[in-house]
Amino acid sequence: MDIKIIIKNIQDKIKKIKKTKKIDRNMILMAVAIVFVLITGIIVLMNLGPSDQTIAKSSVDYINNNLLQGQATATLGDISRDNGLVKFQITVSGQTFDSYATKDGKLFFPQGFNLKEPYNPTPTPATGQ
Repeated sequence: MDIKIIIKNIQDKIKKIKKTKKIDRNMILMAVAIVFVLITGIIVLMNLGPSDQTIAKSSVDYINNNLLQGQATATLGDISRDNGLVKFQITVSGQTFDSYATKDGKLFFPQGFNLKEPYNPTPTPATGQ
């Protein structure tokens, strides 16, 4: 009878181990699913906000309404992403400029300077000569 009790105890322990392994597998699958949902949510939240086209158009409207005030008209050119900013070309009186805005559309930068290159302004022609 002692052998039967020992065998029964061993069988019970084996069943517990099998159940534990199933729980561990389920827990792992659940953890992977939760991590996947969190990563997907973060990616979606990072991409929310106005489109690059909307940001560039708002910036050109701001230039026309507040900076140029009817003295000239700025028009929108190419739009792209550059170093985490929305980069767009504007043309004013035949001259084209690169301008920048933040991805949330809250800040506008009329000009960007490359800090790795020396500043070399375009010389202006002398007047009156």
